Amino acid sequence: MSRTFFDQAERLKDRRHALRQGRLFVHLNGGKMSVDEMEKAFNWNMSSDNAFANINPEAHAPWGVVMKELLKTIQETSKAGIKAAERK
Repeated sequence: MSRTFFDQAERLKDRRHALRQGRLFVHLNGGKMSVDEMEKAFNWNMSSDNAFANINPEAHAPWGVVMKELLKTIQETSKAGIKAAERK
């Protein structure tokens, strides 16, 4: 899910940049231009892969594996503690 959010944030940043560049182009040309020039200036529909598009979701950082094991250990310890408390 976070990969999707980062991907979309990157795309929105690119579109915001394209809009600002297009606005500058229109301002510098005094608003006199053709539709083709405007499409090229705003570059709205251009999309490219970013660093977040091809991340392997199964890959983990070294600390990710440690955290997974820690959570598993805590869960098992708490279950054992509950069972011990029930026996008393």
